[in-house]
Amino acid sequence: DGAPFCYYPRAPKTTVAATVKAVLKDCSITGPDRVDCGYDGITPAKCSKKGCCYYTSSSNPPTSTTLIPATTQQQATDSQNEVLGSNGNSVNVLANNKFQPGGMMLIATLTAVAATAVLCLAYIMCFRSPRELDNNTNMEENQRLYDPVPEPTRCSQALPGSEAYQQYHRLFVQRWSTKLWPTAAGRDVPPPRIRAIYELDGEPHINAYKHKQRDLDRQPGPKQGSQPGNEKTRFHGARCKCLFEGTPCRDATCSVCRIVEQGNFTKDSIDGEMFFTAGSHSAKGHGLAPGKNPPPKNLEDFVDAGAGNAVFVANVLLGTPQFVMDRTTDPLPEGNHSRIADPSTGVDEIIILDEAQALPRALILFG
Repeated sequence: DGAPFCYYPRAPKTTVAATVKAVLKDCSITGPDRVDCGYDGITPAKCSKKGCCYYTSSSNPPTSTTLIPATTQQQATDSQNEVLGSNGNSVNVLANNKFQPGGMMLIATLTAVAATAVLCLAYIMCFRSPRELDNNTNMEENQRLYDPVPEPTRCSQALPGSEAYQQYHRLFVQRWSTKLWPTAAGRDVPPPRIRAIYELDGEPHINAYKHKQRDLDRQPGPKQGSQPGNEKTRFHGARCKCLFEGTPCRDATCSVCRIVEQGNFTKDSIDGEMFFTAGSHSAKGHGLAPGKNPPPKNLEDFVDAGAGNAVFVANVLLGTPQFVMDRTTDPLPEGNHSRIADPSTGVDEIIILDEAQALPRALILFG
């Protein structure tokens, strides 16, 4: 019927089976509602290893509950042996302990252990400071893993020498000029070495972008710019916490991967504001790694190989912009669709408040 054989389960719930914590995987999803989790020809074993459900004609309807091991397969097997008979049939634990002196004590002990674990988890989540949470151990990093979206933005690497690579490389270099910063005292800092360039198709977000573009173009009054919606090519600097090679990582705090995956810049917004720049040098100063000082006060860290950021090339719909002399967080006046720092201030900053007004087109990596 066209439905995927390997598909994501429903939102997981937790339970305690014997002394091993397990995840209750709900696979009771009808064909039209399944979200593909695999690829053509994936085997049941590989599908299960991804934590997903696999449907075959012999499993009609699909199994509704499956215990997935929280640690290792051996632990889950040991736990299952405690709850199931050796032949796999269900055993009534209360019945087996009905007239045994230690039966009720065993149940009480297991209940107490589970309650203690819940209280400990609540303490950790409620009383740890943000600084402690930033200095995570490996286990804590795993707890911050990001669940992939069903339909991520597709990206492809532009090979050096290709037309796309040359286009974005030339654009980045041409828009780079640190001499435009008044406090840089005319110092001309060369751009960093580009490691790779990826083209982004923006598929999950492009319909919203096109709809917004048409909406802005239908606004009454004089139109700004020569392109519909006053579309401009701008830059956005973002924190990159992985060695990106075409596939988004699962670190929830890696802004580059979340932007690539979602097809918009919501992840990198601050109080609902999304920031862009006209100059590539200005964008390279955003999203720096901890300990790196931004320009123009520091003109070394942002071009260092360990700067820890990347730069997006984006299409941005400015509509009718509001030009400001001072920093403000006031709502945009009626009839304005973006906010731009007046060029006389020496600040290169463009702000939009609607995620539909920007579409990532390319990702530039350094190192």
